[in-house]
Parts: sequence; structure tokens; C-alpha cells
Amino acid sequence: MSLKLPYVTLDVFTTKPFLGNQLAIVTLPSSSTLTKNQQSLIAKEFNYSETVFILSRPSPKSTNVPISIWTTEQELPFAGHPTVGAAFHLLNDHLENLDHVTLETLAGDIPAKRNAFDSGRISIRAPHNIQVHEKLTHSLVCSNIANLSPEYLVASDHEVPTISIVLGVSYVLVQVDSLEHLAQLKPRGKEYQFSYAKDLKGTMPENSETAPFVGAYCYVLTDDGDVHESEKIKIQARMFFEGDQEDAATGSAACALGAYLTMVRKKDTIVEIVQGVEMGRRSEIGITGTVDAEGKLKDIWLEGKAVKVMEGVLTL
Repeated sequence: MSLKLPYVTLDVFTTKPFLGNQLAIVTLPSSSTLTKNQQSLIAKEFNYSETVFILSRPSPKSTNVPISIWTTEQELPFAGHPTVGAAFHLLNDHLENLDHVTLETLAGDIPAKRNAFDSGRISIRAPHNIQVHEKLTHSLVCSNIANLSPEYLVASDHEVPTISIVLGVSYVLVQVDSLEHLAQLKPRGKEYQFSYAKDLKGTMPENSETAPFVGAYCYVLTDDGDVHESEKIKIQARMFFEGDQEDAATGSAACALGAYLTMVRKKDTIVEIVQGVEMGRRSEIGITGTVDAEGKLKDIWLEGKAVKVMEGVLTL
């Protein structure tokens, strides 16, 4: 007997179809399950950067919804545009009378809500377990990204910071000196991807269900304000991963960069990020980092919009 599963596709971090970052969402009836292998195969079939599985259809009385997040290669403990997209879908198509939902992920519970001033904008409190890894040298970073020369980098002591936002999801934060040079960058090849163990000196628990993910988040400050003093930081970014791929919008990378800037500034920080321009899929991502009384990172809020593009039924 075949299994029929409803799905939708969204473009996330935009309100216009065919911009933003593509996301597939597959909903399982409460009586059905999928194996990890089946989820992986379905993600490969959609061939988007990520696919979300809603593992049980939410009841009208429950706002806790378990989900799993897959790239075409692996399951992720956390990713930004899938959680924003899943919350948008649930609050608009399943939980219309509610303004909040809690997504249960491998990285923990993620509260999500409608923005108080804009009901079409979703805010999620991103999970974070910040690890600051050894800084990478200019030469290593430049060798892993095509058309990136050392003189294009903005970094002290010829080193580039690396951050894990949660265990197993890490980013090399590469500040570039101009939009012109940012536009020239491109992924170089599978053999040039960053290694979590070798380059970042990171270790994963033996019982971890996910493989470590490392991306290169390249960005330019697009206003003339002082990054330490500005009320709001404006950025244009690109994210490269797996050595030969680029992502149109990367919420987890935006969270990593927002967390890093908040920790450097030691005060509440608002970051507005534009990503995907060079791919023709402009995305708009909002980050708010908050600190405690001692100036230490407290919360990271990720915000964005989404628009439904397709819907249908998947048959197994």
C-alpha cells in the first residue's frame, strides 16, 4: 500500500516567489513514520539545500511540533531557513489561530512566533551553544575560496574567526573588503571544503547522529558606521559549503555572525543581512543578539518572511 504525504515548497527570507531560499516541507500523518534513509532519499529528490519533515501533524491543542532537517547529504541539528519556513507554514496553514509554536529539533526546542508588529514576519529564538575555535590563517581561507586574495580580507593578525553556533554546525567568518570582491568569489571544488576536525580542531561526541557541517560565510559591512558603535549593522553576505556549493540564505550562519558581533560589542546588537544577490535569489535576514548584565551573549533571535510556491502529494 502506497503512502501519500502532503508537501509544500516555500521561498524563505523573501515575500516574492523565486527569490530567497527554497525549502521543501513534507508532513507525516500521525500514524506514519519514515526511516532516516527514506528522509535522505526524499531530500535528494527535492534537491534543495534543505528539506524539513514535520514528524507528526500538530493537533489544535498542541504547539510542540517535532521536525527533522535534511540537506541532500546529511541530517542537521539546526538550520535557520528551515526553522523559519517550518514555523511560517505551521502558523499559516495548520495553527492559524495561534501566534507561536515550538519546533522540536536535534539541537533542542526552538520557540517561534509571529512578529508583534508584522504578522507575516517569523521570529525564532535560535538554539546556541557557542564554541569559538582556533582562528584560521589567511592562507588557508584564501586557498579554499576561489578569487579570494589576502589583500581582500579584513582581519587582524592575518587570522579569520571560526564559530560553532551549535555542536556540529560551524562557520568560518570571512570579512571581505568590498562588494566588488565579494561578487568575484566562487566555490572551488569538493577537495577544498573546510574540515571540522583538521581545520577547526573540533570533536563530535561518539554517539552523535549528525556529521559536522562547516561553511564559509563571506560578508561585507555595507554602511559607513563604526561596527562597535552603530545601532544597526548592515551586511551583504555569501555562504559556500561542501567545497562546491553556495546557499541563497543561511539563517544559522547569520546567527553565528550575529552572535560573534554581539560578543565582540558586548551589547545588544541588531544585524540586517542581505544574501543571495549574486545567485539572483536576494534574501533578507534579521538577527537580534542580546546580552546579560555582564555583557555576555544571552539570546539570538532570527527573523524573516516566506512565501508558498508549490504544494502537492508525495507518493512512496
